[in-house]
Amino acid sequence: MDGKFLDELQAITGNKTLTLPMVFIGGLFIGGVEEVKQLHESGQLKGLIQRLPVVDPRACDFCGGLRFVLCQTCDGSHKVYHEKIGFTPCTVCNINGLVKCPSCAPVRRLHRECTL
Repeated sequence: MDGKFLDELQAITGNKTLTLPMVFIGGLFIGGVEEVKQLHESGQLKGLIQRLPVVDPRACDFCGGLRFVLCQTCDGSHKVYHEKIGFTPCTVCNINGLVKCPSCAPVRRLHRECTL
């Protein structure tokens, strides 16, 4: 989790001790595993999910139209282990461990004169 957002998450959840997972639905903080389990068992979770926007059926099969996927280099942790130096930040993905979808995200093309 990016430390820059810690204060914001603590304010949203009303809790100084944050545990994962932290589930948000439509921008609303739902809770963790136990809260989601209780909502599911009471039938309320389905109602919360049904209010979410429907994904375009023509959306990318790989990312579901989100345009980003988990980095395969670090499995979304944004950390790579090297035997000699330990953990270092992954240089392939963003701070959230995501990369642009290779199937649908626009690919940056080099100008002809820039290619080797």
